[in-house]
Amino acid sequence: DQPSAVRALADGGRLIAYSSGSGPLTGHDLLSGGKTVTGFQLARVARDQPHRYTAWRDELWRLHATGELRPRIAARIPLEDAATAHALLTDRANLGKVLLIP
Repeated sequence: DQPSAVRALADGGRLIAYSSGSGPLTGHDLLSGGKTVTGFQLARVARDQPHRYTAWRDELWRLHATGELRPRIAARIPLEDAATAHALLTDRANLGKVLLIP
């Protein structure tokens, strides 16, 4: 069975898998619809292209400092209910950041 992210792709669609995938793929999963999956891992950029990583990091901090970057918050959960936050992440039920509030 195809991972849900691949099933959601239109024929000829492209998926960027950031850090971890959603399950194993077969060649048929991709070839039958002319689909593409590309992996991206920031740790590799940091290791292999430290100048690029530093530039990206500095730009993100600048955008944050000016208020141009506003992360989407999916949930604010009390720290004592961390299990609920963990379940949201594990179930991939969040669209945005899940914050634990002390």
